[in-house]
Amino acid sequence: MESPAELEALDAAVREWRGSSCAYSEPVARVVADASEWRRLWNDAFSAPAPEVDFSKYFAAAVFLGLRATGGYSVEFLPPAVERDAVVVRHRTRSPSPGSFVIQALTQPYAIRLYRKTPSPVRISEVR
Repeated sequence: MESPAELEALDAAVREWRGSSCAYSEPVARVVADASEWRRLWNDAFSAPAPEVDFSKYFAAAVFLGLRATGGYSVEFLPPAVERDAVVVRHRTRSPSPGSFVIQALTQPYAIRLYRKTPSPVRISEVR
């Protein structure tokens, strides 16, 4: 089994997408391992063509927080962990602090990140 450090993609700037607007109004976390699933996810979330990804080398972890009443929310990916026989892509939800100045608009925060492909099973877990 690969170490967690080996799983992290080398260039996060090119291999991570995040934002505050998408079509997912309910929370969703998905591991995407092939091109057809990737195109479907991207079309469902953004109604746009998906960026090219070499799924022989990478898999994607996608976390959509669902509908939020204000801005200030985001997804933070943490270093992956190995638990028993699986690789766990961990993430944390960042919320605005009480009294902070945030946009008063509906948002749907998300983050999608590529990791090096692994032969081990992969799951996504939120760290609180």
